[in-house]
Amino acid sequence: MGLVGESGSGKSTLARAISRLQPARGSVQFLGQDLLQCSGAALRARRRELQIVFQDPFSSLNPRMTIQAIVEAVKSVLEKTPPELAADIIDRGIIMTGGGALLRGLDQLLTEVTGIPAIVADDPLSCVAVGTGQRVRV
Repeated sequence: MGLVGESGSGKSTLARAISRLQPARGSVQFLGQDLLQCSGAALRARRRELQIVFQDPFSSLNPRMTIQAIVEAVKSVLEKTPPELAADIIDRGIIMTGGGALLRGLDQLLTEVTGIPAIVADDPLSCVAVGTGQRVRV
């Protein structure tokens, strides 16, 4: 399960409420359990199944993941991609979103290594949330 939303939509508030860092009313159901009402031990057990992805792209990057590891991960995913989807990627290019898209020169390196144009999205930090929100409204 993922929680996606535009800036100011309450994602961080919800995370603080679930973490009990902020008082909250109502309920938050996860796998049939109300996270706001469960005991401390039950909440600690559930926390292993929940993760927060921070909005600041520079603090979100794994400092131990090298550029080479990122390139190898992209190559690995492309090798496992079904042919019909791979054809779309080859035709349209690799669209880079998120904080990794802001790594200077990564788009050129991916283009060079894969032979597929890598294109940084116009607003890489929020385009996925905005697009998902638009799709959900349809």
